[in-house]
Amino acid sequence: MRIESKFSHNNKNTGMGRAYIAKIIGLHPKYKFERHFVDRSSTQQGNSTKWYKYSWDMSEQGYYELVEENNYKSRREFYKLEIIDEEERMVETTEANVKAYFKSLAGPQ
Repeated sequence: MRIESKFSHNNKNTGMGRAYIAKIIGLHPKYKFERHFVDRSSTQQGNSTKWYKYSWDMSEQGYYELVEENNYKSRREFYKLEIIDEEERMVETTEANVKAYFKSLAGPQ
């Protein structure tokens, strides 16, 4: 499944920021989640100022975190990628639901 960035980014002050999608593989004591970052590709837009849009390809079921920010906006979203009979779908979820899922895997504490 391919996800594309909603924001534009550049290497100048007006559009600097970060954008990533990471597969969440567990809980982490310092960073909340243990993550594997998904490789991204970019496409260039514009002539005088180089603006970029990013995209990510995901093929494994599981929970994902999307973070995207520039000097104007930011967003952080959580999804569950489900693959049923070769049909992929991204279901939006919350950080609390993701934490609860991984806590349930760890068992009683």
